Amino acid sequence: MTTFTGLINRAWRLASKPAATRLDRALQDPVTQQHHYLLRWIDMNRDSAFGRKYDFRAIRTPADYRKAVPIQTYEDFRPWIERICHGEPRVLTHQNPVRLLPSSGSSGPYKLIPMTRDLLRSFQEAVFAWVHHLFSAQPELMGGSAYWAISPAMQKPEVESVIPIGYEDDAAYFGHWFQPLLHRIWPVPSTVQHAQSIEVFQEVTLLHLLLARDLRLISIWHPS
Repeated sequence: MTTFTGLINRAWRLASKPAATRLDRALQDPVTQQHHYLLRWIDMNRDSAFGRKYDFRAIRTPADYRKAVPIQTYEDFRPWIERICHGEPRVLTHQNPVRLLPSSGSSGPYKLIPMTRDLLRSFQEAVFAWVHHLFSAQPELMGGSAYWAISPAMQKPEVESVIPIGYEDDAAYFGHWFQPLLHRIWPVPSTVQHAQSIEVFQEVTLLHLLLARDLRLISIWHPS
């Protein structure tokens, strides 16, 4: 007997098939695909402040890009991101970020990653392709719930920013149309991430997981 959760997962697998097909096609010639996307993003962002600084309009090949744009650390990008926080448009990308995603800073102080609509769509495309391949290889996983932990369990950094920092709900990564369905089949409610401490977060999360008798998959994206 197929449960409601099973029906949602099967629908997810079906909806993810186009993304998986595109990935499989790209993997037939990954170098060409990578070059294509690199030059596409360079062209799209040529009128950003970053693109103007490194003369994206003159870049025609990956070799041109390597020559024009030096390898940089997050600290090199911090001044650019501060400009984004202050509301300056088109700093790193032609699209203005819709969110700044916090990192817990496992290799240093916290970091804020600008998330544009295009980047969010690319994220969803990659996850959906993975989900389709996962459910196809192990269909028994569709029979129960899954625990996803994408955002680090941390308090949001106290930064003055006109761009919202972080998502209130990890299901937001999967798109507005799918978010309500995930809320109904995920065993741990999104409100848990607002716990007062990491210890409370972990304890309440574990309690919900212990109560989830149909749990099939645990996907942890961050060590916290």
